[in-house]
Amino acid sequence: MYKILTKLKILHITSWFPNKNNPKEAPWIDRHIEALNLFCENEVWHIRTIENSPFKLEKYTSEKAKHRLFSLPTSRWFFIELITFFQLFWFALTNGSLIKESDVINFHIAYPSLTYWKLLKPFFKNKPVVITEHWSAYHFNFGVQKPLPKAQNIFKQNLPVISVSKALINDIEEFSKASFPFSIVSNVVDIDVFYLDKGKQSITPRFFMVSQWNAPKDPFAVINAFKKLLLPHPKALLIIGGYGNQIDQIKALIESENLKQNVNLIGLLNSDQIAEEMNKATAFIHNSKYETFSVVCAEAICCGCPVVASNVGGIKEFVIEENGVLYNSADELLNVMNHMILNPLKREPIAVFGEAHFSYKVVGDKYFKALKNYANPA
Repeated sequence: MYKILTKLKILHITSWFPNKNNPKEAPWIDRHIEALNLFCENEVWHIRTIENSPFKLEKYTSEKAKHRLFSLPTSRWFFIELITFFQLFWFALTNGSLIKESDVINFHIAYPSLTYWKLLKPFFKNKPVVITEHWSAYHFNFGVQKPLPKAQNIFKQNLPVISVSKALINDIEEFSKASFPFSIVSNVVDIDVFYLDKGKQSITPRFFMVSQWNAPKDPFAVINAFKKLLLPHPKALLIIGGYGNQIDQIKALIESENLKQNVNLIGLLNSDQIAEEMNKATAFIHNSKYETFSVVCAEAICCGCPVVASNVGGIKEFVIEENGVLYNSADELLNVMNHMILNPLKREPIAVFGEAHFSYKVVGDKYFKALKNYANPA
């Protein structure tokens, strides 16, 4: 039972987490747990089955987690599911006291960890179990055109789900054809990095984009709209940061449209550099066919930078009239960018909104209250 004078003890089991092979894997999960450190005692186990890699088992402890990574030379779902089950079975058998002492078991990313939950459940001492979910795969049915009963059945067991947006909850419900208890807890923004730096904004119209440039991101529509924007605003700039499979196509489009004077591709940026560009920009642009949340849009808001974004997924749950503009079609981009130049939004209230919604303290408090509720249902 939860005691008022004692912090909740949360056992986090996550298949995605920063690790020595990929220090930038799922930083949003790391930030969620870090936000909870203000309110809970957290232990993190990173248990993952890695596909398409030579057989290898890595076991080590980092500053933030205990890692158990099993690599398989296959991408067949059945084998990934099976090995993940055996890893969790081993964990439960060898960590009975840890499970017993925990108030809540928090699984981050349901599939494949909970594929065989009915078999695992007895070994977790009937402790309250919560799923924290971030994955956009449910929106796309994991990229296949067939039912996926094993993944769907995870959500038919009435396990509570904490999601970063209502849009993702809707996707999971549609995917699984199930209903379940849920709470919404947004992603975290580090407001010590992403904050309004007054006086940085460029006098010249300046737009900024940054991403890992892969589908469903669509930078090409922005570049094409920006070319038309140069007719009324010939000195305007479009700054593009990031990396990904689309970079070569972005470069080719900039060259073919003769835009090198106005469109700057500046490559991979760290968080401080992204925040600086957001503070300089007239607006941050994010054109994507889908987003479960979009941390980068929230980071822009914390910098006081207006957001111009697709009216999709979780973005529309926090980009509002006071901090940006949502559009339904890329055909609207030209008019929206021109509007942002001619009608700039006040940046201080935007930054205040960001801190009030996305700081570690605010998100940690919401996350803690959700877990407390599931640990002690009324």
